Amino acid sequence: MWQRTSQRWVLVASILGILVLANVLGARHHLRLDLTAGKKYSLSTQTREVLARLEEPVRLLAFLEKGTEEAKQVEDLLREYTYASPRVKLELVDPVAEPARAREYGVQYYNTVVVERGQKSRKVEPYNIFAPGTNPYETEFRGEQAVTRAILDLLHQSGAVVYFLEGHGEGSLEGDLAALRDYLQGEGYTVKSLNLATAGRLPQDAAAVVLAGPQQDLAPQEVAALRDYLAGGGRLLALVDPLPRPLPQLEGVLAAAGVTLHRDLVVDPERAFFFDALSPLPLLQEHPITEKMLQQKVNLVLPRARSLAASPGAEKQFEVRPLLRSSERAWGETNLAAPKAQRDAADLPGPLNYALAVSRLKPAADGGKASEATDDGAATGRPVAVVVGNATLARQQALGFQGNADFLVNAINWLLGEEQMLTIRPKAESPRLVTLEPTDAVLIFYGTTFFLPGALLACGLGLWWRRRAK
Repeated sequence: MWQRTSQRWVLVASILGILVLANVLGARHHLRLDLTAGKKYSLSTQTREVLARLEEPVRLLAFLEKGTEEAKQVEDLLREYTYASPRVKLELVDPVAEPARAREYGVQYYNTVVVERGQKSRKVEPYNIFAPGTNPYETEFRGEQAVTRAILDLLHQSGAVVYFLEGHGEGSLEGDLAALRDYLQGEGYTVKSLNLATAGRLPQDAAAVVLAGPQQDLAPQEVAALRDYLAGGGRLLALVDPLPRPLPQLEGVLAAAGVTLHRDLVVDPERAFFFDALSPLPLLQEHPITEKMLQQKVNLVLPRARSLAASPGAEKQFEVRPLLRSSERAWGETNLAAPKAQRDAADLPGPLNYALAVSRLKPAADGGKASEATDDGAATGRPVAVVVGNATLARQQALGFQGNADFLVNAINWLLGEEQMLTIRPKAESPRLVTLEPTDAVLIFYGTTFFLPGALLACGLGLWWRRRAK
């Protein structure tokens, strides 16, 4: 009797010990399996890399509206940050119960998150977290994108200013370039528009200049200002669509930066987007700008693009590397007035470059000829320009296509030496829609209404008959 009792107590103690150990391990190691289609409850690899580099504590203050689905979604996300890094602390604040805290941090809206690191802080508004999707039934949850970028901004404190030139028919930051502006602001950059004709020169705080789809040529004074800016270490992102008229002044600026614009329209039947040979899917080339995109195997689409090449003699000052290329079957249609593109002897043969990255070569140590660039870019100095023969990819209607936004943001990050910054794709919240053919609907109706109940009834009657027979 004593032996059985002792065995029971040992068994009970063992079970209790296992439960305690499981709870301790569960508290220290948050292991979960996310089975959702879009990995809704998992942090991206980029965010985990950022959190692993934290050397100081970061506090997340979430001013949430209790009892709402949006608040729960934000809270669940922020808890993932605390699970991923012991240096991240989360504090939930009820702005109704603690209005003084909300006033202290200037919080005006529910579901605002404040990210604090030391004496620095950054506020993430709800419109940075939730955004309309690509269709009326979809909402994008950009919480991880916004919070991680806020942490990155506090880590680097770059605050670099990116100017978008205007006055030549380019896109507007308040219109078709608004989404690109939001992406760059999410990276921690300050984005402004600039009319160079009225300003007269580039501001001293211009970390980079973007020329997004000019329809008219630059004035000579603007050309002089841009040349001086680039010669003094400035950086340029130029997005130039194929146009029926030449832009000689702009072409001269780009040629001085190592890039020649071809006056053509690329036709690529082998890499056509949904059979549209004028909307090619370019082949990504090895470069820091495209490195992660190659790993993720994402596509870009360039509706109506022109081709580019390195300027003659550019190799003496610059390293010019291709970023996006066409297939070998592509050609550059030089007759832009033709009603239908047909390959002929005057056209440029493929493969063609859609985008080029330009870096200035480092001077030789002995003061002689500049060092030759190596494959890994070790001999190159500062980035100078990224030139793309397409501007439509930056506009609202095309920016959301797979890698278009990633490519442009990565280009700015590379130009400014901010390769460690990242682009996290937002997670879309959309209803699961099932499209049924008429025959499928009939089968489902009769299967659930007659077959399944009938099968259960038959099993029951069978069991009843068998027992009765016994």
